[in-house]
Amino acid sequence: MTYSLTFRARGEVADLLLIGGEEPRLLVDLSTEPLTDDHGPRRHTPRATFTLTDPELIRRFLHEVKPGDLAEAEGTFRQGDYIPHRTTCIDTVFTVTAFKRLSRRKETEPARSIPQTEPPAAQRLAAPALLH
Repeated sequence: MTYSLTFRARGEVADLLLIGGEEPRLLVDLSTEPLTDDHGPRRHTPRATFTLTDPELIRRFLHEVKPGDLAEAEGTFRQGDYIPHRTTCIDTVFTVTAFKRLSRRKETEPARSIPQTEPPAAQRLAAPALLH
């Protein structure tokens, strides 16, 4: 018998972070609430972070999905070593094994993501091998 833990998540893509190195990862924040309201961008929406580790899946995600898009992801999760993060530790990793973009943010709408300190193009330079 094989055991597994799986998930399915649907939300607005709030943020992306590409981490280069020997084992590149793409971290994707999905928000369960809209990133904007009548007053503009919302800084604190309920969200969770999901990880893509497969290089082809990372390439496809970066090509097809942008912040503000509605996406659905599924995959596996596991509890492992504690990873320090700011003032707490992360012990559960959600690894995306499949995804699809459900809708695209209209180009006439204002950007829904909170302005980043580093533009996506600069983040993508962190792992140039993934983009070829």
